[in-house]
Amino acid sequence: MKMRVAGIRCNRDREAAYTAGSKHWVIRFGTGLSHDFVKNEKTRKFGLAAKSLVMLVTPYPQRTVGYAKDRIGRER
Repeated sequence: MKMRVAGIRCNRDREAAYTAGSKHWVIRFGTGLSHDFVKNEKTRKFGLAAKSLVMLVTPYPQRTVGYAKDRIGRER
């Protein structure tokens, strides 16, 4: 994960805390962001859809892909 805050780099404890916090918030708000993405994509608001997607994928891509697979499996 790319560190965005200057005081975090080169400090393993802070990097671990930052990573854990990012994962927590993606898991907590990922469902809402994914719904926003789908809603905006369906209504052709592609700029807003892209923002939602970037907010999901950037901090924790593995969780995003897993969530997408789960959703696709349920909708079939």
